[in-house]
Amino acid sequence: MFVEFESIRINYEFLRPEIKNNSYLFLLHGFTGSLEDWLTLEKYFPVNFNLVGIDLIGHGKSDSPSNLNYYTIESIIRQIKKVKEHVTGKKIFLLGYSMGGRAALNYSLSLPYDLEGLILESASAGINNSALKFERERTDKNLAEYILSNPIENFVDDWMNKEIFQTQRNISENILKEIRNRKLQCNRVGLANSLLGFGTGVMKPLFDRLSEIRMPAQLICGELDKKFVDINSHMKRLITDSKLSIIQNSGHNVHLEETKQYADIVYSFINPF
Repeated sequence: MFVEFESIRINYEFLRPEIKNNSYLFLLHGFTGSLEDWLTLEKYFPVNFNLVGIDLIGHGKSDSPSNLNYYTIESIIRQIKKVKEHVTGKKIFLLGYSMGGRAALNYSLSLPYDLEGLILESASAGINNSALKFERERTDKNLAEYILSNPIENFVDDWMNKEIFQTQRNISENILKEIRNRKLQCNRVGLANSLLGFGTGVMKPLFDRLSEIRMPAQLICGELDKKFVDINSHMKRLITDSKLSIIQNSGHNVHLEETKQYADIVYSFINPF
């Protein structure tokens, strides 16, 4: 299903039939992903919540415009808001993974009264160190140029073989093949512009604003993803009403690697509301 935003379309789907009286959990995927990445979660999640996946700009079935203005965090927040208002006028729970987690975090600071609670999986609040931030921006720009100048198969295979995803080698070949096939459907312009418009290097760091978050927040990361364990431990100290769950035997993509345990943590967090 599509929502018109200015001159583009943003795709969203209910992962199960909507029940109007149920609360809403909105799901934001990571870079190279789509709302289909959350289908495995639906199997393990109790039926008393509506699950709504959004294809972020440049991903899935959403449009991939060449205009970089659509990929700024300010525009992405408005796009998510447009979908949210189209679906429900009630407060929602917002969950984001990796890039989607950075979008969810920015949304929570811009539109806090839209949210009952915030769930961040393997997310970052940006890069405070100016030299490291500059280097990451340069790296993302080079990667964007590589994506645009090479077959999508080359990029997808390189991306899936990154060290951060090596813990996924224990997943069945059929599932990994399915994930690869989904990533091959990505639009190269959409991916490149996502890096240029909302890569970690260009994102304004938010660590000094995390104390402003007053809603309950659940942070999740995998124990084998040491970098993000450190980042999320720091974020937990700065977000007043927050919990951090570090999942054993899991890396960066916890909802893929330990789906049942992940679903239980998310449900335990949002069910009492």
